Amino acid sequence: MRSMRNLAVLALLALAPLGCAACASLTIRACVENQPFMPLTNTDANLPGDGQILIEMAAAAVGATIHYRSASWEQCQQLVDSGEVDALVAASHAAINASIARFPMADDEADPARSMGAVRTDLFRRIGSDVHVRKGRLVNLKKRVGVMHAYQANSISVGRLGGTVDDNSRTMESLAKRLVAGQLDLVAGTSELRRLCAGPFAGKIERLPEPLDEDHYYFAFSNPFYAANQARAEAFWEAMAHIRQAPEYRARLAAEADRRNAANGSDDCPIAH
Repeated sequence: MRSMRNLAVLALLALAPLGCAACASLTIRACVENQPFMPLTNTDANLPGDGQILIEMAAAAVGATIHYRSASWEQCQQLVDSGEVDALVAASHAAINASIARFPMADDEADPARSMGAVRTDLFRRIGSDVHVRKGRLVNLKKRVGVMHAYQANSISVGRLGGTVDDNSRTMESLAKRLVAGQLDLVAGTSELRRLCAGPFAGKIERLPEPLDEDHYYFAFSNPFYAANQARAEAFWEAMAHIRQAPEYRARLAAEADRRNAANGSDDCPIAH
């Protein structure tokens, strides 16, 4: 089944540059979160995330044009559910997302080979705190664990460790401030929070050695868009899978990572012992 699908997809990819009627240019309205979700997305178009580069290259391969709309993650979910946008950028295959959008599937699971890539989320605590994870459970936790608003995958992971979620924060900086102020005992964050830990909040917070989770995130199409453009959507996902393995893509990611680090500083946050 996979090999037959690949043949059909590769045929589409071969025809796309020729401008054939079946492969006419397609416009995809995509919603991206209005703050960094690195390494996949960035708000600075001059310093794109790895996932944004992948989308750009996949769109060129299948003859598509991407029109981005920036909003909070919750608003992006509402927009794709209502059909006002055609795709979510960097969506986890979690409960709400799985019901409002279509993901590349392998049997009954989202296919990581056709994802935008994986993102590691860490847990952070105040320096001097004794909160930690032991045998898969949170120890010495007295207050809630801060998670970004509407980040379902992280909320589920915190629940598995026995923590109670506070998802009232809408930026990583807000999470860090609330942690330092003692409103939260732990917070969950990605590389943006690691950068804050190494920079403005240096000497105040540290990350636990065990990651909270490392999930794959997807370019997920709205249900109506997928129904009307199934072959093109599948071709887009297949193009992403091929591009992720290409040496040219990996070389570009390395170069862009160097540029981002030079512009934004290190994310070398100290690890708790």
